[in-house]
Amino acid sequence: IIAVNDAQTKHLFDNRYGPINQIISWVYGARVDALWTINPSLVYPAIIFCEIWQWTPFMFLILLAALSNVDKSQTEAAEIDGASFLRTFRYVVLPAIWPVMAIAILIRGLDLFRIFD
Repeated sequence: IIAVNDAQTKHLFDNRYGPINQIISWVYGARVDALWTINPSLVYPAIIFCEIWQWTPFMFLILLAALSNVDKSQTEAAEIDGASFLRTFRYVVLPAIWPVMAIAILIRGLDLFRIFD
């Protein structure tokens, strides 16, 4: 059994009115009453979903800020030299945003260790 403190997350996993069960019911074609926080085989997917739901907006904003600060002249020079999108991303954009990505990964990793207490 997992303890869900966040009211929004608690309502997501409600077996009667929760949107997760509603979406699964639409896809499946029949009513699905998955007991996410009680069934041992569904607890880990519920925890993973909660973590993704909670941290995706924060990580998105950090990486969006990093992407907006990439030097446009370097990407334009790579485009003029004939580099494909993937090569430009790998050799120009990724090294430019790597320090910010490292900090974001560090923050997320520290939070993952905090879960185990």
